[in-house]
Amino acid sequence: MKIFALKEGLFSVGNSKTFQPFKTGVDKLSDRERGSFLLAVQPFLIVLDDEVILLDTGLGLSEGGVLQLVNNINKVGYQVEQVTKVLLSHLHRDHVGGIFVSAAVDATLTFPKATYYVQQRELEYGLKQTHASYNLEVLQKIAASSQFQFLTADSGKLHDQLTYKVTGGHTPYHQVFWIKDDAETFFYGADVTPQLFFLKHKMIGKYDYDGKKTMQYRADFLQEAVAEDWTFLLYHDAEFPLWNPNKVSL
Repeated sequence: MKIFALKEGLFSVGNSKTFQPFKTGVDKLSDRERGSFLLAVQPFLIVLDDEVILLDTGLGLSEGGVLQLVNNINKVGYQVEQVTKVLLSHLHRDHVGGIFVSAAVDATLTFPKATYYVQQRELEYGLKQTHASYNLEVLQKIAASSQFQFLTADSGKLHDQLTYKVTGGHTPYHQVFWIKDDAETFFYGADVTPQLFFLKHKMIGKYDYDGKKTMQYRADFLQEAVAEDWTFLLYHDAEFPLWNPNKVSL
């Protein structure tokens, strides 16, 4: 198994839910919108013997007229046509930006040979929202696409090495994933376990749909990770995209 963190950059995010690029040593958080905090954005590419799997799709930023996500995949030696599965933890705009080549223009999928997996209840919920966390144009095109597999169960298996579970917490139908082989288990908790900071500190995230539930899941997953030797894939952590509590202590 090979795993690549496809980092799109460091951003400050405030109450407007706008992701503004942030340069360490140059920009000051105090100059940004009140209540802003810093986070990275980094989808993960998982390469198995018979599958190439993408975990979430980033912000949808462009570089030279091409999605940054596509450029990042090319840099680690793969092409969009090789991606077989795209797994979506939830449908906030910073996780779905790279689904389409250009959602504002048409509904051409970035990964033409992949099956995309999303929780149907998450989509139904997102389509009813009007706040900035969701891009309704993207969600409407997801609903109309034949390449999406709309999951309805609370847990299941998508491959011999891949399972999922609906946790809720961050959004009502947020889901997490485990990828396993004979030697290792990797856990992708998306925005239930977004950064090492949230695993180190018992706290309620202000952007969670159910902060108490999410906090409890973090504690439970950390305990299981120590007992079963998981490695976390941390979508929003700039310093530790991959972190194993048995190898790097809190």
